[in-house]
Amino acid sequence: MMSHCSILESMDDAHNSRVSETLIWTGSAYSAPLGSNGTSCALVESARIIATEKMNMKHIAVLTAILLVSPCVRAAGAPVFLPAGGANLDQAAFSQWVDGKEMPIAEDGPYSVMWTTQKRPDWRGVKFGEGRAVGMRYLRIAFTEPITVGSVLVRGGGSLSVLKPEAAYPGDLADDSQWMAADRLLDGKPSRKEVGREDYAFWILPAEMQTRAMRFSHLPSPGDPEMAGWLGGVWVNEQRLGNVAPQALAQSVAREDVSAKLIDESNNRTWGTWSNGEQGAALPVSPEHPEIITLTWPKPVKLSGLCLLWTGLSSVEVDAFTGGASENVREAADSRWQRAGSRSGMDALYPMALGPNWVPFEKQVETRALRLHIVAGAKSRHPHLQDKVKGGRRVWLGELMAVAPLASDAILIRQRNLALKKKG
Repeated sequence: MMSHCSILESMDDAHNSRVSETLIWTGSAYSAPLGSNGTSCALVESARIIATEKMNMKHIAVLTAILLVSPCVRAAGAPVFLPAGGANLDQAAFSQWVDGKEMPIAEDGPYSVMWTTQKRPDWRGVKFGEGRAVGMRYLRIAFTEPITVGSVLVRGGGSLSVLKPEAAYPGDLADDSQWMAADRLLDGKPSRKEVGREDYAFWILPAEMQTRAMRFSHLPSPGDPEMAGWLGGVWVNEQRLGNVAPQALAQSVAREDVSAKLIDESNNRTWGTWSNGEQGAALPVSPEHPEIITLTWPKPVKLSGLCLLWTGLSSVEVDAFTGGASENVREAADSRWQRAGSRSGMDALYPMALGPNWVPFEKQVETRALRLHIVAGAKSRHPHLQDKVKGGRRVWLGELMAVAPLASDAILIRQRNLALKKKG
């Protein structure tokens, strides 16, 4: 079931003009993450599945696998962000197309880029369409059965389209008529522009869209040193989700000069991302000495959680602002904030190209601002991170996504039609 949606109106100052006519997506049907923040959330989900599926050893094995690989967590009673499609991946149809020829991609098949409930993708991602031939490159990820695709979180990959229900499986990669293009928000407008190698994005599909294949497309420029496309990772959501963080004002106590990097939808070449400094804070990051980040919107938005990417911190507490429209967010008393969600035990998931850590809220919130208290630094679970964490004093964050459920196609279609009229 979907609820209403609204559009941010243009404001007078320079920041608010950037969010003019931006979509704010709301809805009542959504699900959130699963993972490492304690056994209680896993047990609640396990009990629900066991009751539904009549409990047997196979289901217990599946649940165990989910707990081992999922980078998500939820509080008891909260919905779950789970990657869809993993059980139906068709390895034989995992193919690339370039210079008029379709060729299979061996490696680890679609599991090399797809997040599933049982497996993480390879850290290297997948190149497709190598060679110096000019023209389009395509990559296909296919499924043995139709799956529901609401939104797709990606790193890189170019543009996305999905196989139309009436098209023959697994789809002709070179025939555009068989594929339906996805949209994403870029500068507050619907766009089909390619997602570059350093970029993150949520692709959005029509409501209740079912498909048996996804097609990633890349058109290189003749002078590009690398002609191939590259897809770093894919997380398919059944629910339609959008990232409204880029329409907010990001501020951080530690590094105000680079706060904009928190919401620029870029990996910023890994170590060029936001951090609290090369040497970190004077004392280890803790509940008594947190690092604080705020996101502030000109009007209230409805949110179901956060998605953290390239997560150089292990614990965070998230508060939603409850004060009035005229109150200054950064000067508001603690009594004007209410806990929305939290997450602990997070991993940086280094060196993965797409390593999301989802922070679900206990319930959907409507707020003008979020405040993140980072209360524990990154853990050096990889040798390359040992000299980066600075004894718990240093934290970093590649991207902060504010996750909002998308309610209706009507506004997305209207915005795209307006954009086309302006071009015409």
